Amino acid sequence: MKKLLFLFALFSNSLLAQSASVIVFSYNRPMQLFAFLESSDKRCSHIEKTYVLFRSDNEKSDQGYKIVQNHFPFVSFHQEGNFKKILISLVENTPSKHIAFAVDDIIITEHINFATCIYALEKYKAWGFFLRLGKNITSSYFSKEKTPPPRDGKVIANRFFYWNVMKTSSRCNDWGYPNSLDITLYRKKDILPYIRHLNYCNPNTLEKMWARKKNELTRKKCISFLHSKIINLPLNLVNTSINNPHGSVYSADFLLDKFLENYKIDIQTFYKPQNKAPHEDRPITLIPFTSKK
Repeated sequence: MKKLLFLFALFSNSLLAQSASVIVFSYNRPMQLFAFLESSDKRCSHIEKTYVLFRSDNEKSDQGYKIVQNHFPFVSFHQEGNFKKILISLVENTPSKHIAFAVDDIIITEHINFATCIYALEKYKAWGFFLRLGKNITSSYFSKEKTPPPRDGKVIANRFFYWNVMKTSSRCNDWGYPNSLDITLYRKKDILPYIRHLNYCNPNTLEKMWARKKNELTRKKCISFLHSKIINLPLNLVNTSINNPHGSVYSADFLLDKFLENYKIDIQTFYKPQNKAPHEDRPITLIPFTSKK
């Protein structure tokens, strides 16, 4: 018995020492990317490496991304060419055994210890650890419907929420959406086959094609903290290839111009925001910052 307890403690300690990699997708939105990276830098721990895969369509956007790169030299930036080829290479070559994808309109709202997420993911044998979900998530931004936490879900260790994704009502968009780019932590070995073999050419088509594989997760469980730790701010729509009626609060051009004038989003206004949906329309405050050369 003592040997078993020792081995369990050793296993637990090794998990709590692990780190995850984060791959962020960005398209013509350097101001939003800056806010994501700033919030991640200030509020996350146990990140092995952060990669940015970005697309820029004009000179002003190029200039904006250079500002972001100068501020975050520890981040690995990759400009989009062949999106799928670059993404496969990043996933295959990252040293981490666990990966989370992110998009540039996310702000981290409170501290995330990715070692804790890895520990829970492995201990409870979950498919993914969902940072955008928690018992506070009770509605859907896109459908405008009430989407309470799944009835089969249960609280574990007074810290985590655990549910079966296939028993979740299809009307519950967020709770029944297991393959997401909104900071869900996965095992690299689990997702790599999808990244290699799905037919996609950008983040939107990747998530769309990956979502269709939900039925392969018949017996899989999902896990989150009791309260979500991120928020998506649909400030504008830069990808016109998708039918999304939302995201027109601020134009991308307006935010890009303000960013080039050395204004950034004040991420402190999004500390523990008590959101009821992963995506919410909220006003932003722009504050000045000093560009690094």
